[in-house]
Amino acid sequence: MDRRNFLAGFAAFAATQTVQTAAGQVNNLSAGLLRLKVSDGTSIDLEEGGSGPSLLLVHGAGSFRKAWARVTPLLQFQFHTYAMDRRGHGDSTDAPAYSLEREADDVAQVAAQLPEPVFVLGHSYGGIVTLEALKRSNRFKRAALYEPPMPVSGGMVSQSPKAVCDALETGDNEAALVTFFTDYAKLSPAVIAKFRSDPTWPQRVKLAPTICREITAVRQYHFDPASFEQVKTPMMFFLGSNSPKTMETSVRTVAEVLHRPVTVLPGQQHDAMYTAPDLLARELTSYLLA
Repeated sequence: MDRRNFLAGFAAFAATQTVQTAAGQVNNLSAGLLRLKVSDGTSIDLEEGGSGPSLLLVHGAGSFRKAWARVTPLLQFQFHTYAMDRRGHGDSTDAPAYSLEREADDVAQVAAQLPEPVFVLGHSYGGIVTLEALKRSNRFKRAALYEPPMPVSGGMVSQSPKAVCDALETGDNEAALVTFFTDYAKLSPAVIAKFRSDPTWPQRVKLAPTICREITAVRQYHFDPASFEQVKTPMMFFLGSNSPKTMETSVRTVAEVLHRPVTVLPGQQHDAMYTAPDLLARELTSYLLA
């Protein structure tokens, strides 16, 4: 099947799936759990399924591999998806030392163990991690970055993690998570309400302590365009049309400096994989298979 016929068929299929995914029904196609080791001994777990070239999915902060559960059934008709739990999240293990650079190494080392060709989609903090991984590996055929909160002038503010960490110190993981989604990720109350009613919410609450270190890592992160001059991997950026102006500035500034395109997701904010999985799957597939 050629790409044009596939996309036409996909659009028809996605139209039938929208109601099901909005209702929270997830159909995993031959999904299994894969465990890979990285160089410091940490185990990285990935939920895999589908048929086709490898597509690595890298989630953001306050999340884990199930963040992709509504979009993977749509992608698995054309890709073999690998939704990873980043270190310290989900079923992956952790290590005493932490850095954003170590996470970028994880993504590069995981990709090295997947069948080629390998595509990658990184979301939010996972988008920054993925961007840094592109400097460490030439294994990726194409990359998509969904609203990485790049700390650039006029962009997403590198806020102190104090409010989140204070809530965690009192043992209130849920308050910490809600504070992060509200004050840092700038999610709408409607989206947060949907998250709280989702079966994955207890797991998100459980992993809330990882948020402090990731906010801190973003505050310390310096985007150096010159360091990406050797990166030849084709990449593009996703941006929700309803996302805050600061997020738009972050995304468009970095995309312009790197001379990469931006695809706007109409009517969406930071979590189209949850609110419009059919749209995200269609746009991602169109780009990766172009």
